[in-house]
Amino acid sequence: MVCEEHFLFLTGRLSFFANLSVAFCADLRECVVEKTYHRNQFVLNEGHQQVYLWFIIKGFAREVSSSDIPPFSQTSWFWVSGDLIFQNGFFSDQNSLVAVEVYRDSVILEISDRNLQFLAARHREVNLLSEAFRFADYKKRKQHTADLAMLKRLDHIRLLFTAHKILFNTALHRDLATFFGIKSQNLTRYLKDLY
Repeated sequence: MVCEEHFLFLTGRLSFFANLSVAFCADLRECVVEKTYHRNQFVLNEGHQQVYLWFIIKGFAREVSSSDIPPFSQTSWFWVSGDLIFQNGFFSDQNSLVAVEVYRDSVILEISDRNLQFLAARHREVNLLSEAFRFADYKKRKQHTADLAMLKRLDHIRLLFTAHKILFNTALHRDLATFFGIKSQNLTRYLKDLY
């Protein structure tokens, strides 16, 4: 059962990208499952196929990429409330090159790829929404890459800190540090200027 407030949050976010028909919303309601994570949990491992899409109602998730150099994994992305969690291979049925971890106390709406295919066969909104979320994700990642290259590190950290201060109390400092391409002790030093 999906909380009405959470379902309205989902459809409100989706309607930002496409006009939603009443029939689509009715079918979507039957396809989504609400989950609350009481501890950090990996929902997708590298090398596995993603069989669910996740929409964050409340909380955070992170993308973990493996590396050949210490610490051998790095946080390559964070998702926040209102984001759709997917790895790019999802839409082409390819195994994931990353892992996905959902943080404790997060509320997620989940839809299986089977239900997504059912919706896509009945409603044209699905393809529009898929492309819109992929484009939005690409645009945010491209901006992050540009910020890494162009901004002073404190200014870059300040952007995420200002927008999602709670994330800095949820994620491990080492995970935040790898996201910004710095060492944990440097992140601690930068955060002293922000608190």
